[in-house]
Amino acid sequence: DADFAAVVEASDRLAVVDFWADWCEPCETMSAHVEFLSIDFADELLVTALDVDENPDTPSRFTVMGLPTLLFLRNGAEIDRQVGIVPYETLQAKVERLLREDKRA
Repeated sequence: DADFAAVVEASDRLAVVDFWADWCEPCETMSAHVEFLSIDFADELLVTALDVDENPDTPSRFTVMGLPTLLFLRNGAEIDRQVGIVPYETLQAKVERLLREDKRA
């Protein structure tokens, strides 16, 4: 919560924020997918993770109601979201689409 604005919202790159908790078993799968995104799109993407139990303000601000949730932010504004588990290829395609939109803008 403390540095979310400085790190994520101020970023000039597309940001993916992984909202997770220790007690959330599906979060482990999605966190692994997010790690793959960070490798595959290292030069184009800011990837972060936020433990909702330790940082309750940011999930509340973005109305994160279920876990796992991934937020996709551009210039600090939410442009997409993924709730629940999806295959890695689905996330990869979503990121590729959002990055293409960045290049058109």
